[in-house]
Amino acid sequence: MNRIASITPIWNQELFIGPHFSMLSDLDANFVSFQTGPLTAYHQEHGIGLEPDRSERLIKELFPKVQICPSFSTPQFFGSELFNPFIPFAKDYDLLLKLDADMVFTKSEWDKLLKILRTTDSDCVRINYKDNSLNYYYDLDHGLADALEENEIIAFNPKRPLTPTLAYEADKEIVVNGVFFHHLRGWNKPKSTHRKRLTEMELDGTVEKYGGWRSAPPEVRQIVNNWLKQLNA
Repeated sequence: MNRIASITPIWNQELFIGPHFSMLSDLDANFVSFQTGPLTAYHQEHGIGLEPDRSERLIKELFPKVQICPSFSTPQFFGSELFNPFIPFAKDYDLLLKLDADMVFTKSEWDKLLKILRTTDSDCVRINYKDNSLNYYYDLDHGLADALEENEIIAFNPKRPLTPTLAYEADKEIVVNGVFFHHLRGWNKPKSTHRKRLTEMELDGTVEKYGGWRSAPPEVRQIVNNWLKQLNA
């Protein structure tokens, strides 16, 4: 059975901390590093705040087993610089899982993925975002099957780093299909994803192109809303 560790760079993700690390508690280890600020491109395009939220405090208080790695200089763009610094701390594991903090799996889907990760003999695991996910914009009633990415890396063996373009020189890799997840990727982005943006997406044909808005299933709603309730208590 493979030993699996998660690696998660964190900046202002308190909206997702609870669901993310509760799910990852099934793994052998969890590593985080707190960025020194938002990605420059994300701040400019999405309006990600420059001041830190409660992410660090919440992780330390609620998930004390999570191992905190030293902070590193935040790069301008989303790339390997966010993940390769974890390798020296997690080099003894068979796979490093690099899920985004805003990706939510139901229990049954997570169990399917975890079984694959535990038993694969591949050193690189990809998942087909395009056919196996919904992106949510603003709230849980505005999900859209509009992921463009296909076969994105979600786990890799730390024997070698990711390339600058987030590629990996695998000896053997697999692509996971049939494991569905819910991506809150339009949340927490006040500049690019606001209520008016929903209307814009309807008017420009984007929503129709991808089959219309879809709502989150009850289990995902419960996972997210229970955390938001706890967060705002």
